[in-house]
Amino acid sequence: MKKAIIPLSGGADSSTCMALAKSKGYDVYAMFIDYGQNNIMHELQASKAIAEHYGAKDFKILKFDWFKEVGGSGLVDKTYMNGDNKVLEYVPFRNTVILSLAMAWADSIKADAIFYGSTGAPWITPDNSPEYFDAFRQVAAIGAMKKDIEIFSPFNRMKKAEVVELGLDLNVPYEKTWSCHNNKEKHCGECSQCLDRKRAFESLGLVDPVFKGE
Repeated sequence: MKKAIIPLSGGADSSTCMALAKSKGYDVYAMFIDYGQNNIMHELQASKAIAEHYGAKDFKILKFDWFKEVGGSGLVDKTYMNGDNKVLEYVPFRNTVILSLAMAWADSIKADAIFYGSTGAPWITPDNSPEYFDAFRQVAAIGAMKKDIEIFSPFNRMKKAEVVELGLDLNVPYEKTWSCHNNKEKHCGECSQCLDRKRAFESLGLVDPVFKGE
């Protein structure tokens, strides 16, 4: 069976990415990164639920909370995130670290692929762009012992609504996911991630299950 590493945050995009990899016949291996994010307990709980739902062969929790010491992001410094300060979502070079960890694990277990759930423009952070992923693929091909590990960013040119629509076709349990950047009891409905997924469901004539009852 083919093996795929999925960096999993428990959000809509990475959860749909895991569903897609599973639908393509891969055994899935989930990787959760503790980078000192404000909402870590919510993300971790959601990631565990999604990994269990898709029968992940392994679930690794990797701690890199030195990102909080580096700073430079509203996701690690207790900033209340909303639609007006979404530029603060950028965690300096975080995606490069996450992809490097995914490559290391893939190289170690001789995995066939990495699936990374990054959606299309406008890219708030530069390390989510197609150009970035193309460049990282070149680095990975040079630096890894296993030269044929494919790095997929299947949603990189898709709108959030298209990702959600695909996920619904794949029966993703979106009620188990967590996307909110803020550490509240429920999704805040104000940060860019909440707004994006809420609008995506609405554009499909649906109510996002995490906002039902509001």
